[in-house]
Amino acid sequence: MSILANIRTTWFEHRDGRNGAEQFLNTYYHFYQNKEVDAKEFMRFTKAYFAMKNDAMFHGWLAAQ
Repeated sequence: MSILANIRTTWFEHRDGRNGAEQFLNTYYHFYQNKEVDAKEFMRFTKAYFAMKNDAMFHGWLAAQ
């Protein structure tokens, strides 16, 4: 899955490292299995999963329309 390659590794270092990244991807995969997801929905899911307050983590590599 190429999502992990796009997410900043240092961001996950503060969220249980590789284990945290794998848990996130596992949850994401099972939630969206066999569905199409656009950037806006990916951002929404990620922000909810990590209780993020803004889009700062996505700046520079992901744009939602």
